[in-house]
Amino acid sequence: MVRRTLTTLCLALILGVQLPASAFSTRTTAALAHRHQHGKSVQKAPAVTLTAIARSPALEARRYCQQGISHLHRGLHAQATAEFNAALSLRANYAEAYFGRALAYFLARDYERAIEDYTKAQSLYLADRDLANCYFNRAIAYASIGDYDLSIKDYTRTIRLSENFADAYFGRALAYEGKGASEEAISDFAQAIALSPRNTTWHYYKAIALEKLHHDQEALEEYRQFIRLTSAATSLPDREQLKLAQSKIQDLESALE
Repeated sequence: MVRRTLTTLCLALILGVQLPASAFSTRTTAALAHRHQHGKSVQKAPAVTLTAIARSPALEARRYCQQGISHLHRGLHAQATAEFNAALSLRANYAEAYFGRALAYFLARDYERAIEDYTKAQSLYLADRDLANCYFNRAIAYASIGDYDLSIKDYTRTIRLSENFADAYFGRALAYEGKGASEEAISDFAQAIALSPRNTTWHYYKAIALEKLHHDQEALEEYRQFIRLTSAATSLPDREQLKLAQSKIQDLESALE
């Protein structure tokens, strides 16, 4: 379940907030992807004339990357990979192209290749924010192949570079759960919730970890908080999680009487 949850986490986040901050001129890929995810109009990149491209392979590589990101938004992973390959044929050390191709590989569930490209991108990036995003995404890829130790190391690197990165604490908590380290997982769930207290799902997973360690009263409170936040949320709840939480509350209340 943990591995599936981590993959879901990546699919939910990776096109929304975890693209490199420096990519593609003044319009960051993070902004482009965030607008796409939330149904807002996405401004087109500045026009690049064919004459300018002919004079500058770097500009053409950038254009290929922009097209690759556009394909990713539409779920066209193979086409995106081809565009990033074209960009790299023109600019061998293009960090954004390696990062973008890693995204395409990951979304196509080719995790090993994704890890290779994240590693290459990481070796080329200089800015802390870009490095943090790179480590974060590679951590999810490691977890997706069941390598929780390397996943935890990359989440830890992410947190060192961006200490308020709530999703990194949540991801690391899931990785700890994957290797059976529930105490460490609970600590990271708590930190993630402290940074983003209205994220309903995180209370649910913290409750599960608490229950595994027989901290029944605390688990009960987390399940209740999950229900309260879910009831107040504008988005549709996960019905399976909601049903299970309601059942857990009944069981724990009976056990604590």
